[in-house]
Amino acid sequence: MVRRIKKLPITIFTSETAPAFAGDGLNALLLAESLIKKGYSAQLICLNPNKLLPKSEVINGVTIRRIAYHYKNKRGRLWLRVNMLLYILGAARKQGYWLIYGAMPANRLLVLTGWILGKKVFFRSTLYSFDDASTLISSKKNPVKAIYRFIYGRVAGYHALNSVFAEAWRKTYNEIIPIFVSPQGTTIPYPAPNIQNRKTARSELGLPPDPIIVLMVGHLITRKGFPDIFEWLAKANCSFLLLHVGTIHAPESNIISIRNNEMRQNIVAGQNLLGERVKFMECSQRPSLYYYAADILLLASAAEGYPPNTLNEAMAAGLPILSNRIAGSTDYISDNHNGFLYTGFDEFISRFSQLVSNQDIRQQLGNNARLYAEKYLDVNPIAENLLKFMDESAARHSRHSH
Repeated sequence: MVRRIKKLPITIFTSETAPAFAGDGLNALLLAESLIKKGYSAQLICLNPNKLLPKSEVINGVTIRRIAYHYKNKRGRLWLRVNMLLYILGAARKQGYWLIYGAMPANRLLVLTGWILGKKVFFRSTLYSFDDASTLISSKKNPVKAIYRFIYGRVAGYHALNSVFAEAWRKTYNEIIPIFVSPQGTTIPYPAPNIQNRKTARSELGLPPDPIIVLMVGHLITRKGFPDIFEWLAKANCSFLLLHVGTIHAPESNIISIRNNEMRQNIVAGQNLLGERVKFMECSQRPSLYYYAADILLLASAAEGYPPNTLNEAMAAGLPILSNRIAGSTDYISDNHNGFLYTGFDEFISRFSQLVSNQDIRQQLGNNARLYAEKYLDVNPIAENLLKFMDESAARHSRHSH
């Protein structure tokens, strides 16, 4: 049995975290918070876009250190590599395990340097079609990807959010590198939300008390299904209010600000197509209010690191899920049990109309979603299992290295 040294430090490398609302970054913060509460030492290393955020701060007991990143020009992106290398050869060199999220720029530099320094490095993909093994390293014919295959092959273990990520990694490395298959987890509200929570949340948010509220959360960008989903919803022959919660205009301290024009155009498209049936709201520090106020969560993304943070939170709040059938979705959403999956317009309209018009179905699916979250999506046991996986994988990696 592998025994963990209780205070062995763990560093999580992620591109962004609070105050930005990127799901993977917020989950990294939640994971570190859970580890600290269990008596471990954990910190986050992330980017400081245009040096507009504090270089170091503590949020919810977690130390966050930020590395300067001028992302709007090639020189700034190149200089990040220098800053990153200087940092990891200094403070981060003292840390125990490294968990690197794939959305982090210079993640290959981190993996390679960590391996050279003798660290136990773990990698986690964040978005299918972006940093899964099939996209990054599966092509042996491309000499650059062959180099990538060598670099990622130095990790001690891989965290796959779903079976699709896991299978892509397994096809590339066979059984050489161990895989931890698990969702990223969330906090579970106790007790479960009720009707009074819904009334209170709608009142606090200034939302009307009566309509069926369909919630969407995230950036208003093409990958999230915009503006196409507005066109589909405009053809729905039922009464509803679409509530979109996300970044409407990102500040320069947020990397997504480079997509501000795209998001602005999608807001206009939504308003033109749906009129009073759509409302846009900025994220706040109390995301539970949006989930409590809503009746349905709609996920229209073309690709995700499934399950995304918002889906975990919505299921924990007891919302039925209506999701595009994308890679990893069938691992977590069972049709007619905790939600509905759809492919294409016809199936979407059928499922959407069924959910909006039938309270009993919403209640049944929402209850099942809540039970699923309690059993599988609680971040605390997930954190414990991840640590156990890291210990066992690190021990195995050490034996194979000698």
